[in-house]
Amino acid sequence: MRTTSANEAFPSLVGHLLYGAGLGLTFYALESRYSPWWVSRSQREADRLERRREQVLTSAPALWALIVVIALTVPILLGQ
Repeated sequence: MRTTSANEAFPSLVGHLLYGAGLGLTFYALESRYSPWWVSRSQREADRLERRREQVLTSAPALWALIVVIALTVPILLGQ
């Protein structure tokens, strides 16, 4: 009687093991993309600050400032 219940539960065990392995691989893939454990935190911070500095040196802040100025002055001019 015990062997029959073990034989019946075996496919469920295999399914759970495959599900856990797939879930673990998915988690590992996502974690290594966004927060790799092999890169030190100081190196990640340095890379992030370098990307931030490169963004500031582009024309994007000037364009955003122009959009804000236009968005604030047009209603004032049209309201008078």
